[in-house]
Amino acid sequence: MSNQILWRGVTVVLLIAVSPLSVRADKNDNNKNNNEIQKHEKQVADAKNKLQLAKKEADAARNKAKQEATSLAQATKHADATRRKVQDEHDAAPALVAARDQFEKAKKHSEDAVAPVLAKLKQQDDHQRAIAAREAIQSQLKNLPTNQSDARGSLADELKNATAQVTKLETAAIEADPAAKSAKAASTQAANRVKELVVQRDAAVQSD
Repeated sequence: MSNQILWRGVTVVLLIAVSPLSVRADKNDNNKNNNEIQKHEKQVADAKNKLQLAKKEADAARNKAKQEATSLAQATKHADATRRKVQDEHDAAPALVAARDQFEKAKKHSEDAVAPVLAKLKQQDDHQRAIAAREAIQSQLKNLPTNQSDARGSLADELKNATAQVTKLETAAIEADPAAKSAKAASTQAANRVKELVVQRDAAVQSD
């Protein structure tokens, strides 16, 4: 009986002695867990802050790009309007106006002089054969599937040659008629004069 009492006393003493150690261990574990949680929460908060900052920077960059695009569009529009205004001013120059007027007159005179020559040419067998050959190739090319590139390329070359043959006959007929030849030459000269003045106009517009 006394031994049992003695062992119970020893057990109580040991429990009392061990209990503070267990409490301290649990407290250390809790502190460690709390530190880990706080550390993780700080990392999450930092990541969120960086994300918000990145979003703000992206929004600012987009707004800046939008403003720059708007400014560029406005500047381009203004430049185009200014260029058109300057071009209109140059187009109204007496020399260019007169050259265009002369070309229109020369062109009309040339067409009137050439028309009867070509009408006569159309009655000739060689011209009719050349026209028929050109139209036949045009028909073949039109009906040929687009995926047959080699055949279409070959026909395109044939069409170019056939067209050149028609042009050759018409040019020869015009050259053989003094009035048509003179009118055609005058029209070509007037057209070249307009082209020359337009080139000068474009250069002046670019420099203004």
